[in-house]
Amino acid sequence: MMDSGLAVVSRGTMAATAATSLGLMAAGASAATGAEPRAGTAATVSIAAPDVLRVDKQVQGTALVVFSGVESRTQVRFNFGDGPGTDKRHGRCKFSSAIANPQNCTIEMGNDCCAPGTHTSTAIVGTTKVQRRITITPPPVRWTPPAGWVQPAGWSVLDRGAWYHACQNVEWYVVRANQPARGRQIVQDIPGELAMFAIETNLSFAETTVPAAADLTFAWKETGAAVLGGGGEIWFDIDHRWVMDDWRGFGMVTTPDGWRGYGHGVLVLHEVMHAMGFNHVDDRASIMGSAATIGLGDLDGLHTTYRDVPCPVG
Repeated sequence: MMDSGLAVVSRGTMAATAATSLGLMAAGASAATGAEPRAGTAATVSIAAPDVLRVDKQVQGTALVVFSGVESRTQVRFNFGDGPGTDKRHGRCKFSSAIANPQNCTIEMGNDCCAPGTHTSTAIVGTTKVQRRITITPPPVRWTPPAGWVQPAGWSVLDRGAWYHACQNVEWYVVRANQPARGRQIVQDIPGELAMFAIETNLSFAETTVPAAADLTFAWKETGAAVLGGGGEIWFDIDHRWVMDDWRGFGMVTTPDGWRGYGHGVLVLHEVMHAMGFNHVDDRASIMGSAATIGLGDLDGLHTTYRDVPCPVG
């Protein structure tokens, strides 16, 4: 008979599964003759897993195969197919309990981690064998300069290379502590500025309400400069005039007190690139140089380190 199995859960998300389940012969025939039921006649086995699972999304201890109705005389076996030996266990229930309440007589087995590749998982109870092919894909990678790398003139990376991996969903958070009353506009503009990078990188950006979950954090403190950024963090100076509301936008701004310059949107773009792993350059046409807009060199860097890197599978 067909049954549904438990699903593999990856970081809180129920993976779409296709479970294979096979029940063994019921015990009624033995009971009718008065003979002792054969070991394993109450058991069922189900393998549940997505067809493709990324190695870093496996959860340690997650049940991959579930044996139900297992009584004390029955041995169950499971091999994920990635090299290590077969896991063998015995049930603990009496036969009558296994028949009456099979859900209370279960054995769950899983595979904490394995090498990328396609593996054939095998679950055995008695003479019954159930198999399922599962492909484990590699974890995502961050771009780093390859051997022999010659840095183009229009862009430059910090030693670590790209800070985020290809196609990552970057969660961002704003620490409101110390934010001055005249510093609201620069924060309100963040979603639009990040959207510009999403187009050119295949990254996605989403605001989070959980500080510990943030991959990119904006905060306020005394920095000695208008904005400082790098390694997933951006700091706005609490006193610098350039981060205040008078300097909104990207174009040339003349403030009420007579100051003139580019809007603080340029600052945020520049510092976000630092946070993504980019360094300064001498190219005057680059926003990492002295330009007020993202230049061709910047785009080449964003494409090379993010957009052109294949997305992880699974």
